Amino acid sequence: MDTAAEASAPLVYGLALKTPAGTVDRIVGALVRYHRRIGSRWQLHGFPLQAVLTCAFLEGGHTYRSLAEGNGVPKSTCCNLIQEGIKVLARRALPLTEVVRLAVKAGWDHLIVDGVNIPTERVNGRIGRKQPWYSGKHKRHGGSGTTIAAPDGELLWVSGLLPGRTVDIRAARRFRIADKVLAHLVRPKPPCAASANERTPSSSAGKSWPATSAATPDRSRWSSRPS
Repeated sequence: MDTAAEASAPLVYGLALKTPAGTVDRIVGALVRYHRRIGSRWQLHGFPLQAVLTCAFLEGGHTYRSLAEGNGVPKSTCCNLIQEGIKVLARRALPLTEVVRLAVKAGWDHLIVDGVNIPTERVNGRIGRKQPWYSGKHKRHGGSGTTIAAPDGELLWVSGLLPGRTVDIRAARRFRIADKVLAHLVRPKPPCAASANERTPSSSAGKSWPATSAATPDRSRWSSRPS
């Protein structure tokens, strides 16, 4: 019995993360402030462990089961810790309108909008004839996202995740990227152009304008019937 139990125990090995230690410390601080804001009184597992699990999961190549067994945490608890860590990180991201406002303030003449397909290992659902999470372009299951980067390529904003079969232009329309960008890029007309287009009485002083125009029907043709 002891031999069988030892054979079924997982083998644990050390692995160095690519995430800098300073970034992990900032994530720990964000988790502490989040729990303080929501009024959480205690947590069984420490915030440093939660930050490390979140970074290890985001780096890729690790499943909930492997991270849970390697750190002595139940699988369901590990899933909850990682999802909470991702939510805290997502709350720190700038909204799209703020990104566009900063781009206008910086004087950039364009932004780079691109679609990305994030692969996944498996899909939690029944596989049928219609597979919304399967991308025919990339020949794999995954999620479709939209990214906005600065002219030099620095990532500024990432959209939510849509099914993998969603094309890039449809994803951009789904998040109304063009509308939000144009709302900040359209500038008001200068006063001289506005006065010239509006044809106000003050601007038309000394000029005689015709009484009829294309928008006003010619009333001279409306003759009364003879008595």
